[in-house]
Amino acid sequence: MVGSKITEIRSIKGMSLSKLATKANISKGYLSNIESGIKENPSTEMLEKIAIALGVNISDLFDNKPVEDKLNILEDDMKILFSKAQKLSKEDRMKVLKMMEIFEDENNN
Repeated sequence: MVGSKITEIRSIKGMSLSKLATKANISKGYLSNIESGIKENPSTEMLEKIAIALGVNISDLFDNKPVEDKLNILEDDMKILFSKAQKLSKEDRMKVLKMMEIFEDENNN
């Protein structure tokens, strides 16, 4: 349950698994195990790291409502990006994601 919510929030925020793992200072494999349900009971400390990296409250990781119903977890600029992205074709969204990755790479170097 918590793993699928992490995946959902991460996807909506346009964050790769690798990026979230890095921001949360946990291994990519461990995060993958949480998201896939292999690791069912991560510690509160791990969940707190993940929540902070996602920019949400830890309680959001346990909320059963679809994130689409809770756009308030996004900052205003992210809400605009999300609403505009929904109107794009999948192909165009992939192009935008590639452009964002370029910006991300530039900011990380």
